[in-house]
Amino acid sequence: MAITTDMAIKALKPKNKLYRVAIEGGLCLEVSPAGGKARHPLP
Repeated sequence: MAITTDMAIKALKPKNKLYRVAIEGGLCLEVSPAGGKARHPLP
């Protein structure tokens, strides 16, 4: 299930390792351990 709202994206918290979450439009959101967020095309 893809994340589609700004509130859901803002609610993502950093973890010990980099992780990716699918978002709408064929993109994924990477969340870094430092808390940074970046959008990338799905692999």
